[in-house]
Amino acid sequence: MFMEESAGYQRILEKGKSIGIREIALPVLKEKFMYLPEEYIKKLELLDSDNLSAIMRNILRVNTKEDLEKFLH
Repeated sequence: MFMEESAGYQRILEKGKSIGIREIALPVLKEKFMYLPEEYIKKLELLDSDNLSAIMRNILRVNTKEDLEKFLH
């Protein structure tokens, strides 16, 4: 088995991807909404890269905090 195929390597890769997307998503969402409750920020920090990517792909349709909540549950 190659290192790239190991479960540990995949977890590290996923964590790195999530951190990268989070570094973009959080500032964009804070700018868009001017204020995000701490509860939202904590939930966003726990999301995996797939869910964070979904938010960013739909950022033009996420116009209210209620829209954002749909991605946080």
